[in-house]
Amino acid sequence: MLLTNQKIVLVRTGTEESKVANKLRRNGAEVFEFPKWEKEILSIEEAIVKRLGLFDKILFTSSEAVTEFFNIVIENSIELNGHFFGLSLKTLRVLKNYEQEGFLAEKMPAAGKLLIVGDQQIGAEKEQNILKYGEHELLVTSEKYIDQISSQIIAEEIMEKLPGILFFPSGKSVHIFAQEAISYEIDSIAKCPRIVCMGNNSTEAAKQCGFSPNEMPDVPTIDSLLACLASR
Repeated sequence: MLLTNQKIVLVRTGTEESKVANKLRRNGAEVFEFPKWEKEILSIEEAIVKRLGLFDKILFTSSEAVTEFFNIVIENSIELNGHFFGLSLKTLRVLKNYEQEGFLAEKMPAAGKLLIVGDQQIGAEKEQNILKYGEHELLVTSEKYIDQISSQIIAEEIMEKLPGILFFPSGKSVHIFAQEAISYEIDSIAKCPRIVCMGNNSTEAAKQCGFSPNEMPDVPTIDSLLACLASR
């Protein structure tokens, strides 16, 4: 499924290498990953580390949070007894790398002591998450920030080449674009011919933010996304 001459803005929410971007490029697309993120791993107090085995439920807000969490667990030989949950299928796949079974957040039971793991954003989202999941504790493993110089360079390239596809891989990516697009003067890209969302969450988020999403793969996988993009 060749995507030759397709120019795609892929909205990023983290620092991990994007398998989606790599696959799109291998199929001929020109991909602009915006914005560019940097990350600082935070040190965790020993008293908090010792309590990690006490939680019945651990919810990861990103795939990166899984890696950061298990680095702490392995380094400190912590025995875990809880069940694991994530906000995306990508997060569940990363859990499998640590030989752990995970479930999507909507399957998380109400009972039990909950720990939410993620970057500094989970602090700002605490009240919202209380409404969703009930009372919980937080483990902030990293602090992410946008590399403004690199993002500006990417933004200028976007406006020079005017991509015809805006791709939102997650609901969070929609909100990131809504927050940053005006600052980097690329908000007009939201009027491009094709706004593609990976799944229902990103589609709903796009509508809520005033965008007009018009395409979605049949299932939220890279291969299905490729088929969707190559269909026109």
